[in-house]
Amino acid sequence: MIKKHNIVLYILLFIEILLFINSKYIIKNVIATSKLFFYYIFPSMVTTMFFSKLLILNDLKKIIPKSIKYIFNKLFNFNDDLTTLYITSMICASPTNAVLIKDYLDKDIINEKQAEILLGTTTFINPLFIISTVGIYIFNNIKVGYLLLSLLYLSSAIKLFINRKYFKNINNIKIYKKDSFISSVYNSINTVSNSLITIFIIIIIFNIISSLLISLFDSKKLFSTIIKIILEITSGIINIKYLNIDNELKILICYFALNFGGICIHMQNLSLINNKKISYLKYLIFRIL
Repeated sequence: MIKKHNIVLYILLFIEILLFINSKYIIKNVIATSKLFFYYIFPSMVTTMFFSKLLILNDLKKIIPKSIKYIFNKLFNFNDDLTTLYITSMICASPTNAVLIKDYLDKDIINEKQAEILLGTTTFINPLFIISTVGIYIFNNIKVGYLLLSLLYLSSAIKLFINRKYFKNINNIKIYKKDSFISSVYNSINTVSNSLITIFIIIIIFNIISSLLISLFDSKKLFSTIIKIILEITSGIINIKYLNIDNELKILICYFALNFGGICIHMQNLSLINNKKISYLKYLIFRIL
């Protein structure tokens, strides 16, 4: 009987052979992915990750209205810290949520079970991407973008409400040592730079894998779109525009794609919390539902 470890080794060896055979194609793919990352992903990601981290370190929760904190407390049993994390994740999207969850874990504001639930419910796609790229570019209708964004927020809220019991006994205020502003700036830069290097490499790897799968098995748009949505969502979502299907079905596919997020984003999030006991299976269930 072949052991699971050996199967993984055979798969890796097979990929390595494919990379060698298609070396020219792979180099072009890496260059294209690098351009995509540094032109379209890096500029927005570096700023949102940096300033969200900086805001958290300098007590963003102090300026959140009490009425909003009250609503989050009643709906989800959230304290001020968790309300701040959730709102920041809604605005800044993934993998900013993972950076903040890791920070909260390190400071013992939350435990690993709570982190697991939060990671599964705060994996949002950038709202500007949904409104502009999906709504305006793909459907030529900004209302579709707002509709999808609202449905994603509603889905997340329902999942959190169902799991609210896990946040019942959290103290309303956690006290931890606050760094000076200069220290918090340095801390933010250091965290963001390390995170972005990891994200960049993961995006390249998943783009290579998706390209190899598409070239091996099929070149049809529907097949390539599904593969890209499962592995790396950005190019998969854009491909939906060119599918020869009804708009209603396109919207449905977009919703499930945006809710799932793609394995590339899953790996980005989990890699940023890699020293904690977070179950990928449970995380995956959260993203599929």
